[in-house]
Amino acid sequence: MGTAHAFRMIEKPVPYPFAAASPIIPLPRTAAGTVAWGPLTTTNRRPDSQPDTGVHLPFIAPMLCGVRVRPGRQGLEFILPNPSGGRGVYVAAWSVVTGFAAPSLHDTLLVGRLSGLDAIGPADVRQAAHAVALDGYAGHEATVAAQQVRTALDTASLRLRAQFLLTLARRGGFHRPDEAARCLDRDGFNILAGRLGWRGPQLAEALQLLSVQYASVAVGAGGTIGVSAIRGADGGRWKRLLSLVRRLRLSLAEEQFCRSGSDGLVLARVIAAADRCIEQAEQLLPGIEAMLADPLPLLEAWRDGGASASWLPALENAFDGWDRLCLLWFDACTPRARQSLIPEIAALARAGGNGDSWSPPGRQGASGDTEDGPGSEGRRQLVVRNERIRAQELSLEFETI
Repeated sequence: MGTAHAFRMIEKPVPYPFAAASPIIPLPRTAAGTVAWGPLTTTNRRPDSQPDTGVHLPFIAPMLCGVRVRPGRQGLEFILPNPSGGRGVYVAAWSVVTGFAAPSLHDTLLVGRLSGLDAIGPADVRQAAHAVALDGYAGHEATVAAQQVRTALDTASLRLRAQFLLTLARRGGFHRPDEAARCLDRDGFNILAGRLGWRGPQLAEALQLLSVQYASVAVGAGGTIGVSAIRGADGGRWKRLLSLVRRLRLSLAEEQFCRSGSDGLVLARVIAAADRCIEQAEQLLPGIEAMLADPLPLLEAWRDGGASASWLPALENAFDGWDRLCLLWFDACTPRARQSLIPEIAALARAGGNGDSWSPPGRQGASGDTEDGPGSEGRRQLVVRNERIRAQELSLEFETI
């Protein structure tokens, strides 16, 4: 694949009036300092009024900060924020990305697990990333967390399926506990399915698939799954993540008060993005309560269209990437560390676009500096940090952070 086809520019509308025209993009370089590909004057610019912004990837390599993925006609396409902070994004094949980004083995295996999929959503990425961490490629802490996630999700799926069945039994006229217990054997279950307008095997398949798909709602919700549990502070991954984004929003507002100039403007855009995430989540989360209180509409949506209700994919998209963003911010313990994070979280929040320099830690020259030291040592520390954050991302599935 030629450079002109492997890497191209896509313009998109910029929501900020102070966005500058597309600047000249510096040549990305490898760790050794050599140019990773030919001059960018050979790239193609393609107008796109409604570009697919792709899905966040929980990469370990520092130079892959903000890179997103989407399926393309010739394989996966990787969307890179404009390295100069201007309009548009760049789209490259993985072979081009690896030429300058020095991906870790974890990153390469994650991309391999996603290759060949016709569609990629946040849930697909999370599942693939969990499998890679479970195999030990994201560090020891992430492996332990992945094992705990698997146990927690399996348990939550069983509990959720039992709750679904109990609710359906009541809908089918099995009100007393001894009557509901009849639904656990094959004959009783088939009677229940018939009363609800289903065939027994079809209902069994739907309960199995949907309880696995919606297990993230139930993990950490306490001993009993139900409306009261979801309304509590620990109501599954999504309530925990919403609480985390709210905390981030408050912290960023405090930080913005102490900043001026470009940092203050970037923080304002990240705060606006957090507000949009919170607003969408608050509109979608009531669907969780409705689903737990009465799973029949959810089951019927699966039967009629082969897909579940739309709120869960929409919630996945609303929160896409925000776990990494929040955890990175709260991992920084000093004002200097948080200031150095501002370009990184802006890239993750897709909040760039005013012509400020966008150069994630480790991408070019002195941008690899950290409080622990510059250059290769700084990049090593960032890899350690990202492995620590990866473990926390996994732990968010089953506990409050």
